[in-house]
Parts: sequence; structure tokens; C-alpha cells
Amino acid sequence: MKNRWLWIGALLCGAFAASTVEAQARPKKLIATGWDSPTTAQFRRDLALMENLPLDGTSLWAQAQGPDLPAGLNTTPFRTAFSRTPWQRAWFSQAIADLQAVRGTSGRLTDNFLRVDANPGDVDWFDDEGWREIADHFRIAAWIAREGGLKGIVFDAEPYTKPFVPFDYKAQPRAAEHSFDEYLAKARQRGQEVMAAMAAEYPDLTVLTFFMNAYLVDANPHHGPSAAGLRDARPALFLHAYGLYPAFIDGWLDVLPSSATLVDGNEHAYGYTTPAEFYLAAARIKGDGQELVSPANRAKYRQQVQVGFGLYLDAHDPLLDNPYRLPDASADLLGRNAAAALAAADEYVWLWGEQGRWWPEPGALSEWPNKTTYPRWEARLPGAEAALAQAHDPAAAAEGAARAEFGQLVQGGKVHSLLTNGDFSRGPDPAPRAAASSDWQISGAPAQWSFWQEELCAGTFTWDEVTGAARAAGVRDGVFIQTAPVQPGQRFYVNARCRTQGKGAPTLTIAWKKADLSWLGVQANKVVFLPAALAPSPAGWSTWGGWVATPPDAAFMVLMLGAAGQPTAQDQLWWDEVQLVPLPER
Repeated sequence: MKNRWLWIGALLCGAFAASTVEAQARPKKLIATGWDSPTTAQFRRDLALMENLPLDGTSLWAQAQGPDLPAGLNTTPFRTAFSRTPWQRAWFSQAIADLQAVRGTSGRLTDNFLRVDANPGDVDWFDDEGWREIADHFRIAAWIAREGGLKGIVFDAEPYTKPFVPFDYKAQPRAAEHSFDEYLAKARQRGQEVMAAMAAEYPDLTVLTFFMNAYLVDANPHHGPSAAGLRDARPALFLHAYGLYPAFIDGWLDVLPSSATLVDGNEHAYGYTTPAEFYLAAARIKGDGQELVSPANRAKYRQQVQVGFGLYLDAHDPLLDNPYRLPDASADLLGRNAAAALAAADEYVWLWGEQGRWWPEPGALSEWPNKTTYPRWEARLPGAEAALAQAHDPAAAAEGAARAEFGQLVQGGKVHSLLTNGDFSRGPDPAPRAAASSDWQISGAPAQWSFWQEELCAGTFTWDEVTGAARAAGVRDGVFIQTAPVQPGQRFYVNARCRTQGKGAPTLTIAWKKADLSWLGVQANKVVFLPAALAPSPAGWSTWGGWVATPPDAAFMVLMLGAAGQPTAQDQLWWDEVQLVPLPER
């Protein structure tokens, strides 16, 4: 069983059955938003081209089409969802067709959101007829998202159409007729109506917002005082530009189904530059943010409101004339901020970009004719893609780089393994030899290999003459062992093949010893490679592998090929083609 070329081909194609514990994927996602958000038509055309970017989803626009569009209607009507204009579902049949045509075809962009804006905001909160239309707009948005296989909607509460400012009590045209408390009650009612409409269409939707109560837990010179930590928040809410927004959110929570999720995207994170700022904001949104909804909804708030963060790409570009540019603006800072945001977020981090783009040139599929297009973000901010990939999954990024290096060594015929008899072509040594440790054994093991198993276990570690592989049978917990000299900081690629029969699971572990052969913090420095799934592949041999770096003070690497949970001698596994390959110095 030594078809080396088939094995190498599978390896170079990335057919790994194992990964390190550190590389296990966490459910954190990067979502692209901004001026280059595609229409559904462009999303359909260009989705396959986006697979190599370090993104998990995008915001997108649904356009209205048809001969009966009313005069003056924005052809991207979800920019004006807070309007009294009646909409028809038939206008969006092409948008749904676009989404359904590519539904489930992307392995990478899985979390996509329909963009919905709170503009123009010229419908008063006491206008029942107008709010029936607004609720219906959100109903249609949820319907498109469900039918098109989207995760949900992304909601922007910012008023872009002045003088209308829907969440500011002071700007309401009927403020002289109705008190602030009356407006709070009405905003909560409208929130109920909007969420009930969406939930009726899509009970499992996610509403990713650019911000929720995050805008009110901290004082802001542009918006108003903090409303958190007060016995009565109403005086602060009265002065705040988004003072009616918490009541609207409270209405969402009143009728929010248990299957739905809200995400406070915390746009204030645009100015963060340290991990502490992200973690503190997460704590405040979770803690202080719940104070701004009614006591009856606070448990639901804690359970169904996630913390997210927004990153402003333009602020990271040192060459853009941007008033919000961050100190030390660079792709490196973007990577550090993305890593901190992903670590502190519950799930979503969204990227807002203006003078750059992720998506290809929209051409005729642009949201509007003659739309200005900007350079790709990688051209605008070189290194941005690598920085985000590193932040998104540092272990996977390092693994991918090491795998590529190893592939180059294979293709160049420069693979040199530090292991002796790693291909198990030789059986037990004819002459007796001493084990390197008092609890390691030699008898029956392949040449240059030792083995260990738990006390009182009766498993067997042998050389299988038929397959030319190391075999473990009936082992509750044990390993084949070989030690190799290493240098601190040295990087290695480790790979092997394994086949199982019956019950039990393989393990591949690396630990370290000092020059005096004492263990170097075995638990802290141990590297464990795990299978992609507990059940072994029924096809037979699976490939295991990954990279490791020698920690300081280590002089020896201890490679352990293990077996665990084999109840009988008929439960067996085989290890073969094991390599420990030094990678080039950096």
C-alpha cells in the first residue's frame, strides 16, 4: 500500500482528513457592505468570482422592474423603505429569479443580506396608513430574502434624506401635538408591526443592523448623550438623534420569534484600534444595551441580540483624504482590527467601503447608469485581502501557506523527512535496542519506532508485513513513537496516511523535549491533529497533516501516531507514509 504518487496528488489537492485543534472553524463571518454592494443581477453574474476573497457574505440590492412602476419610484426601492408608496411583489420577481439561480452554489459566500434603508423617513409615526405600507415593504423584503435563500436583511437606520430624521423626536412634524412618551409608545407599536410582517414571511431571518442600541450606550457628540445607566433614560433619549430607536427595537422584541436573530452591528467601531475597545463595547452592548428595552424583553434581548462590529475600509487607507482616517492607517491595522472585531463579535463583522470595491465592475448591471466605480480594495490598499484572511482564520491562513510550501518541495523533488523508517518498509529490528524512555516499549514495533499504551491495557503494536504499515489493534489509548532532533523556531510539515477497521479512532500528536530529554511543558505545547469527522472514511486510507513550529527551548520533537477506543483485537488501524519535513526558513 505505497502508491506514493496517488497520495501526493491527493495531498496537493488539499484532500486532508485532519486539522489542528487551533484550526477548527469558529462561526465568525465577514460581510461586505458599502457603495459597491451588488444588485441581484450582478450577484448572480459575479458570485463565482468572489469565492477566493476572505468574505462570508455581502449586502445586496433588489431592484424593481416592470411596466407599471409608478412615476418617481426609486428603481432600488429598498433605499426608501420608510415611505408611504405602495409596492407590488411582482416588481421583484426578477430579483428572486436571480437569487434562486445561484442559491446554494457558493461554498464561501453563504451569509448574504438584502439591504433595507430607513429613508426618506417622511411618514409620521402616527400615520397609520403610511405605516401599513412601511410594514408591507419589510414584509416584501423578508419574502425576497426567504425565497432567494438569503440569511436575512441588513437594516440601516441612518437618515440620508434630510430634513427627515425619523428617530429624532425633536424633528417630528407633529411633536407639538404629541408628547415624547406618546411618540415612544407609537414607535414601539410600529416596531411590532414591522417585525410581525417580516416574521410572518421568514420566521428564521437574521436582521443585521449597522447599529442598534450601541449608538445610545455611549455619549456621542454628533448624536447625543448616553442613555445607559440612568434611572430614567427618557431625558437622554429626548435629546438623542436616535431617541425613538430603542422603542422601535423594543417593538421588534415584543413579537420576535424565538427562531429569529438580531445583530447590533455597532457602527461606532469605525474608530476602534485596540482589542480592548471591541471587548468593552461588546460588554456594554450586551449589558447596558438591554437597559434601553422594557424589562419584559431583556431576557429575549440577551438571548437573541448578537453583538457585531463595523469596520470602515476607507479609514484604513493612508492615501485617502478621509476625515475619519485612523492613526497608522494600513492594511496591517485593518487586519489587526478585523481580528479583534471577530474575536469580540458573536458572529458578524461587516466591512463598509466607499472608494474601493470587492465586486467586479458592474457595467450594465449597476444599480444606476454611469455609477462611479473605484479600484479594487487590493489595489487601493495592498495587502488588504491577506490581512483579512489572516484575521478571519489565522490558523487556516498559516496552514494554507505551509501546505503551499510543502507542495513546492514535493514538486521540486526536495522533500527530506527527518524520520527514519517513516514509510515502514522495515519491520522490527533483529537486534535488541533500548527504548528512549522507561515506559516505552520496542518489541514487535517497526524499526526505529517505539510504542506506549496505558497501564493494564493489552493492545498490540506491530508491523504488518502484508501492508508494510504500522498496525495497532485492541488499543484503548496508545501511540507509536519516534523522536527527532529539532531547532527552536524551525517549521515542519507533518503528514501521514491512516486506515481503520472496526471501532476506535486514530490520533496524531506532537510534543517536545528539552536537550536533557525532559518534557517541555507537555500539556501547554502539545499539538493534536484531529480527523475531519469521527467516523473514518469508508474508502480506506485517509491523509492527515499539518504544520508545526518548534517552541523555544525545545531540542527534540516527539511524534506520536496513536489509536484510541479499540475494544477488541479485531478493531485495528494502520499508519503509513509518515513524513516530518522541514519547511524553508522565513
